Amino acid sequence: MRPPHIVILGLGGVGGYFGGLWTRYAMEHPDQLRVSYLMRPGAHYDRVHSEGLRISSPRLAETVVRPSCVTCDPQELAPIDYLVVVTKSYDLADSIRPLQPYLTKESAVLPLLNGLDIHEQLRTMLPAEVERWAGVAYITARRTEPGVVESHSDNERLYIGSLARPIGGERTASEERLLQISQAAGIDLVIPDDPMEEVRKKYLMLSNSAAATGYYDCNVEGLLGAHRAFVIGLTEELCQLYRAKGWGISDADPVASALRRIERMPPATTTSMNSDLRNHHQSEVESLVGYVVRESRRLGLSAPHYEEAYAGILQRIAQH
Repeated sequence: MRPPHIVILGLGGVGGYFGGLWTRYAMEHPDQLRVSYLMRPGAHYDRVHSEGLRISSPRLAETVVRPSCVTCDPQELAPIDYLVVVTKSYDLADSIRPLQPYLTKESAVLPLLNGLDIHEQLRTMLPAEVERWAGVAYITARRTEPGVVESHSDNERLYIGSLARPIGGERTASEERLLQISQAAGIDLVIPDDPMEEVRKKYLMLSNSAAATGYYDCNVEGLLGAHRAFVIGLTEELCQLYRAKGWGISDADPVASALRRIERMPPATTTSMNSDLRNHHQSEVESLVGYVVRESRRLGLSAPHYEEAYAGILQRIAQH
């Protein structure tokens, strides 16, 4: 019987770190797991293909891992048991399209992307028989140079699970298998009763911080200092949207909870979206900020803080 095959699509900070831990386990136990990286041509691919991927974190000594396959060609990957998608949200369609012929009823697609509309997009992109998952990663990690990924977290965690399972239902066979593999690989993976609740919970922290840092071009320290009231306004508008869509909010005080999560971020850092804006790269403004504006308008909700942030970020982009 062949070992399960995990394919990592998107070898940035999140995909590189967790993919690296799975790869380390696969190198030690090739009969238990196979890991492959699907990458785009370029310096990052060249370095990983020739020298392996170097990963490190506060709890992990620097390690070089070499997956069984590093490729730009999806034809080399079949069969795929778990496709872990860690691209940017704006790259989702172009990234998934070449893989569609190689995804079967035995495949599970695990997106770890930022955005509440990702799963509806995947529903239209994937063959009906493919098992769709949902989840989030809690980690502060970056690709610092080609072939190198560094995590600055000491408590990295994945919350992820199958959408084929009823909320609170018994774990599927594919969930149990990935849980066992991940635990053996040293990954703190949690299979929640409701994976989409975890996605919405993280978005409640991610969207407001991205909107504020992107609008004011500030770090976390500035976010919680000079712009704290603006962050609170954003969070209240996002909670308003959740309630209008019938999404439960488990926290008794979601605004305070969102602020506490932001406070755990290193004060000198900024959000990934603002880093992209600073470097004049394409950003996730549409999935993290524009989505809230569009849905609020559609439902007749007032969201002045999001409207202001969205307009300001679009103006900032236009100036470059």
